[in-house]
Amino acid sequence: MAATAPATEGKAVPDSRQGQDVAGASNMRVILLCIFVANTGFFHGYDNGVVSDVFTMDPFRDMMGWPPLDDEKVAFQKGLTVNGFNIGAAISAVLCGHLIVDRYGRKPALILGSVLFAVGGLVQTCALNSWMLIVGRLVAGVGVGITSCAGPAYIAEVAPSKIRGAMVGIYQSNICLAIVGASILNAADHDMRNGWRYSLSVQIVLGAATALGLFFCSDTPRFLE
Repeated sequence: MAATAPATEGKAVPDSRQGQDVAGASNMRVILLCIFVANTGFFHGYDNGVVSDVFTMDPFRDMMGWPPLDDEKVAFQKGLTVNGFNIGAAISAVLCGHLIVDRYGRKPALILGSVLFAVGGLVQTCALNSWMLIVGRLVAGVGVGITSCAGPAYIAEVAPSKIRGAMVGIYQSNICLAIVGASILNAADHDMRNGWRYSLSVQIVLGAATALGLFFCSDTPRFLE
């Protein structure tokens, strides 16, 4: 009796290794995307970390009209400068979740927040008085509030389930790394005439580069549903 040919003879047999390679490449692209979006964590950390050392730079104090020793007026302006950022971030983080992130998408919200952060950094860098600096801090804070809401949401909806927590954790880690980076840069340009402007101008680069890169990213699958 003739042997029966295998049922798979003449048919293409799926290559499981090829499927694994495709899945691995896809996961790697998603991981890189999550890492890129997590860079918005640098916004929060850098803006919080940079300002304290800037207050001690003599050229900055001269521009602000501050005396060598702080008085009540200086303390008040310092408080507004620091908390202007925090107020803007807190209010926008609460309001933008429904008004922007859920309504228009995570990607548009991230782009808007990044642009506002860059604009706020530009105003701070070009500041000629205390009120210009405070306004710049407020605008940057609004941008950070938006990205603080949209960034983790974007990552959580895109990241593979097995590493979702790690990917979101990168966002928080970047906040801490940015604080350290701001301190290092401030130490390097502390005695330069325009050192404080160099430190504050990093916000422009971070915000603009992130906003530009986001145009090449798609929105999250959950929002696209």
